[in-house]
Amino acid sequence: MKKQLQFTLFIAFFSCTLTWAQPVLTVQSQNPASGERYDVKFSQIDNFVPGPGGANQTWDLSAIDINPVDIHFSILSLADAPCPADFSSADHVWFLEEFEAYNYYDVDGDQISLMGGVGGSPGDILFKQTFSDIEEGWQFPATFNTSYTYSSAFIQDFFGTSLTGTRTGSVEFDGYGTLITPYGTYTNVLRMIVQTTTNIIFPVNETQYAWVVPGQYIPLAVYTENDDPDDDPSIYFSNRAMSSLSSLDTYEDRITLHQNPVVDVLGFDFEEETSDPETVTIYNGAGVQIASYPFTRAVDVTPFPAGTYYAVIAGPGQRKVLPFVKS
Repeated sequence: MKKQLQFTLFIAFFSCTLTWAQPVLTVQSQNPASGERYDVKFSQIDNFVPGPGGANQTWDLSAIDINPVDIHFSILSLADAPCPADFSSADHVWFLEEFEAYNYYDVDGDQISLMGGVGGSPGDILFKQTFSDIEEGWQFPATFNTSYTYSSAFIQDFFGTSLTGTRTGSVEFDGYGTLITPYGTYTNVLRMIVQTTTNIIFPVNETQYAWVVPGQYIPLAVYTENDDPDDDPSIYFSNRAMSSLSSLDTYEDRITLHQNPVVDVLGFDFEEETSDPETVTIYNGAGVQIASYPFTRAVDVTPFPAGTYYAVIAGPGQRKVLPFVKS
């Protein structure tokens, strides 16, 4: 249980969007969307070498053997998670499905704050961690070569035993470049190092490396090691499942592509009764967001390499996912 909860506590820190063609990456704030789902693979690993920091690096993690067991991670609304009254100010929940681990977060313009976490089924809660001093997991904007510190306090309930604890740590954005994982190759990746001391009965020091892509709400990879002899170092890889967004289509067939494949301008056709969309977001074939705009009926895709993409059109309570090919 401890390892799984550490994973969710970390990966839910991240929410970001891409500034297109920017030579030094900067991550801005963006709210996650309920219904997003990710495939996750993991491996326990010794003697891991995270590689150097700095500009224009290539981190090749593709040779790491991963566990064949499928794990899934999704974003829920507060109403779809247990204990909503305990985390009433949270605006989204991150759920590691196979381990029944939930984390509750609040996002505003300049930070994403951890409200707490729950482990167990809705009718059988085994673990609950509630932050009395809210933890600012990621401050915005985040840019290469920046860093900051954070601290928080919490109450932890585990099988009827209640304990108080603290977490203190630092975050450093130490490199950017290209990341290669068992899922594929990703460019415009920002790496961060998180050093944390969690003190409940005794202190545990932890180091995590995370590789994040602006526009994908959890890291592409997370490596964790600490000084607890019962915990082995581990690495996780994530991959966006775009099919999960399609299940939320509420515009149905009222929005269609003007042409597909497309060479230069991606156009959208509407039925007359369609309510006004607000944004159009472009994802690549791996489910990584590469651009986002206020809604327009025509998007210039000339800068994108040839390949498969997804255009996600969103309005108040509505969404349409449109796959297309850039030729």
